[in-house]
Amino acid sequence: MTLHRRFKTFLQKTADGRLVKVVREHYVRDDIPCGHPSCGACSLNDGTGRAQLSDRPTLSSVLCPFPHYIVPDTNVLLAAVCYFDYMCV
Repeated sequence: MTLHRRFKTFLQKTADGRLVKVVREHYVRDDIPCGHPSCGACSLNDGTGRAQLSDRPTLSSVLCPFPHYIVPDTNVLLAAVCYFDYMCV
């Protein structure tokens, strides 16, 4: 497993109006495959039995008429976990 270090830098305004430079360090993993069978960058045939995405996704909507995948952010899932608890949603 190799970790690639990335920096996200932005300016944030404090309560008294000063600007503060904020630098956040992120480590990106390369040992987790995307799961798409047509992807040449990921190694899916490692014998671990990981779930794979279908070659042709069947999800479509009015906003996005062509087939696509939805990849939710973990923060969104944690914030909306109560909505996923209900079977009718």
